[in-house]
Amino acid sequence: MEDLSMAIKAMFSQMEGDEILKALNLSCYTPVTHLDAECGESVIMKLLMREDNNNYSLDQLSMIGQIINKKWMVADNDCLPLHFHKGDSVFNMLLYFVSKTLLVKDGDPVCRYSSLLRWHQLTVELSEDLFTTAFLASHDLTNGYERKYFDWEAYLGHDCKELNALFTKPMVELHMHLKGSSYNVDISWLCLMNNVMSMQKVFEEIALSRKDTEWDSDLYEKVRKAAVLRYYLAGVVESYNNSITKAEMVDYLKDDIPGLKNDDVVPSFENLVKYSHK
Repeated sequence: MEDLSMAIKAMFSQMEGDEILKALNLSCYTPVTHLDAECGESVIMKLLMREDNNNYSLDQLSMIGQIINKKWMVADNDCLPLHFHKGDSVFNMLLYFVSKTLLVKDGDPVCRYSSLLRWHQLTVELSEDLFTTAFLASHDLTNGYERKYFDWEAYLGHDCKELNALFTKPMVELHMHLKGSSYNVDISWLCLMNNVMSMQKVFEEIALSRKDTEWDSDLYEKVRKAAVLRYYLAGVVESYNNSITKAEMVDYLKDDIPGLKNDDVVPSFENLVKYSHK
């Protein structure tokens, strides 16, 4: 199944639309080539080699190309639940895959629980509709069913009864994200305030990487001032003994005074902490 998944991904994502139109030769009366049915081994090899992270050698890709041509594009007459195209077709590859991963429950497609991970790994690249429509069309042809209902779930469920029963019950899901990946930034802000000196270089690197985008060049200075204010307030509420006075705080924020823009007279937070501990 891993080889089949890689082959499907290559055949359906690496074939350029311009290549298909060129093969059809729409501007001439010469015989056309339908790449969905007439993919030579050289074309298949080119598509397989375009696929990233396949970790296959050339010999292995050549072997997979032969399997595509001689098996996966050919109708599987032993798969009775599905109707395969009688001739060679890349769409038969989809049916080989869905015959192992999908089934119909109450008229809707669902994924076999045992194939759920493989299903998501492939459909996240090619979309679920490519597979579900091919599966239902083939299934309905086999059963002589004229489908008029197409409103199945956008993301297919699975056939694990126990897990489905579990999710019908009320539940509360609680967890926490760190480093600013949640809507609650309290922890991230505390981390920044307690490490404001070591974060200066990080702010400078981010500013350099965003020269072409909007970026507040004074952001680190604003953060430094916030740390000064927090340090002073910690002393006001008596949660920290070695704090600074109000006059000292104003002194450390005096670059807010109009006309005073000399960075040399603005003390660093590190010097502020050292001074307050003398």
